[in-house]
Amino acid sequence: MSQVDRNKSVWYAAILAGIAVGVCGWQAGSHKVLAAQLVSPTGASTALITYVVPIADQPTRVIVVDPVQRRIAVYFVSLQSGEIQLKSVRNILGDLSMQEFNSGDPSPLDIENLQKRN
Repeated sequence: MSQVDRNKSVWYAAILAGIAVGVCGWQAGSHKVLAAQLVSPTGASTALITYVVPIADQPTRVIVVDPVQRRIAVYFVSLQSGEIQLKSVRNILGDLSMQEFNSGDPSPLDIENLQKRN
């Protein structure tokens, strides 16, 4: 097994572990947001953070954040069957580099300029 395949396997295992944590929280009827750091099978910290967000009469959301890779993945867990669906994955590095987006007035830049004048 190549190093790339091994790294992929570790990431897949960590993501599945995060989903399992979410499903366990859902199955236990937890209404709290769950955050956990996971450890990969190799013992190295993956620094993954998972959030479980139950919403009444809607699929439970399981959000997995990788602050090292700056990625976020969102899964829906069916209330009826427990089926897990991947809804989206996104690299947020570009998002985090923007100064402002979809902001109302005053924009963050306007506020900063007002503060500089005073």
